[in-house]
Parts: sequence; C-alpha cells; structure tokens
Amino acid sequence: MRRYTTATQFPVDSSGQIGASREPERKSLLTTVLIPLGSVLVAGLGLLVQTVPWWVTAVIVFYIVVIALVGLIPASIRLYRKLQGLMIYRAVARRYRPLVRRFVTTLIPNLEESRADTVFYTWKNAVSLDQGQMHIRPDYAHLRTLQSWLASIEVRLIGNRKRDFELLCDELAEVVLQYSRLCEQAHREIEAVVVNSKPEEHRLRNLKQEWNNARDKHNQTVKAWEDLAKNINHDARQRICFDHCGFLKTIG
Repeated sequence: MRRYTTATQFPVDSSGQIGASREPERKSLLTTVLIPLGSVLVAGLGLLVQTVPWWVTAVIVFYIVVIALVGLIPASIRLYRKLQGLMIYRAVARRYRPLVRRFVTTLIPNLEESRADTVFYTWKNAVSLDQGQMHIRPDYAHLRTLQSWLASIEVRLIGNRKRDFELLCDELAEVVLQYSRLCEQAHREIEAVVVNSKPEEHRLRNLKQEWNNARDKHNQTVKAWEDLAKNINHDARQRICFDHCGFLKTIG
C-alpha cells in the first residue's frame, strides 16, 4: 500500500446531524429489506394455502427468488461494506493512536509562552520594538485556549476507546490549524513593526535570528502533522482529519 511518507519525523455534527443521518438509514432498511421480505412471505403463504397448477407455482417461486435477490443482496453488500469500514477504522485507530499521542507531546512545547524557541516568545519580545504604536498584540487568550484544548485531547488519548479516535484526530487537526493561524498573526504583526518602526540594525538582526529559529521549529511541527494526518486519511480510506497547514515565512 502506498504511503505518503516512509517515516514521520517528529520535532510534534452534532446530535441533530446524527439523528438526521439515522432517519434515511431506517427508510432505506424499510424499502430495501422489510418490504421485499414481506412480499416474499405473502407470496409464499399464498402458495401454501392454495392448490394451483405447476406453472403458477414456478412463476411464484421465480418471483420469490427475484425479490430475495433484489432485496437482500444490496442490503448484504451494504452490511459487508459497513463491517469492512469498521474493521479498517479499528485497525487505523490501533496503529496510529500511539503516533498521535507522540505528536501531541511534541506540539505542547510549541504552545508554551515562556520557551525561548517558540513563535509566541518571539512575538512577545517584539513588543519592545513597537515604540508604542500598538502593532504588536500577542493573543494570550487564544494561546491559552489552545493549551487547554490540547491538554484535554492528551488526556482523552490515554484511553483506548477506538471509536473516539476519529473525533480526537479531527479536534487535534483543528488545534494545529488554529495554532498555525496564531503564528501567522504573529508574523504579520512582527513584519509591521519591521516596516513601520525600523528598529536598529543589531536589534533587527537579533529579532530575525529568533524568528528564524522559532519558524523552523514551527514548520517542522506542522510538516510532521501533515505527514501523519495524510497517512491516517490514506489508511482510513476517507478524510477523517484536516491534513494541510501553511508554513511560516522569514521576516523582512
């Protein structure tokens, strides 16, 4: 089976909709299984309680066979596909849950505001170059929301409930996407400071160096998620999580 990457290198609707999806399933079961089976039973009973010529019996038997094929074979195919999908999903969850947990442990440090090699730390440091123009406004609320969300995902990944794996992957993909957007906001604001405030050469050089270090780590983390998510989607034979994020650019 083709793989997106040979190895992933780590540095990291609602109940109403569910109800709506079950209703067509009930209708499909009624029209494709129960009604045809009812017709078969009626025809069979009619055959048993009456004395009819052989050719009539042959016609009724032929009708019963046709109805059984039309009604039961599609239902059997759907059941087979459903069971096959369930087996594939369970295999994907069993295989990738440890890798997803490993990715979470590598993403968490990127969201720590006190680490010197993170985008957010560089964002905070750039405030001193802003000269009161309010170009730099680190979004602490957004960062802490992502921290709490990621901590919740980490706790739930410890469990072994395979049916939760798709939901957790979807949530984690959203965290990575929101984290990437937060870093893109930092890039825009730092760029604005460089263009408008024109800091001293040595301070600008230090800022660019800090940014490049944090940017490289960020891009490596995002690439790790893309590789992992694409492999999950590929092996699951459906897109269960978002698998693309933008990469940060240099400053200036």
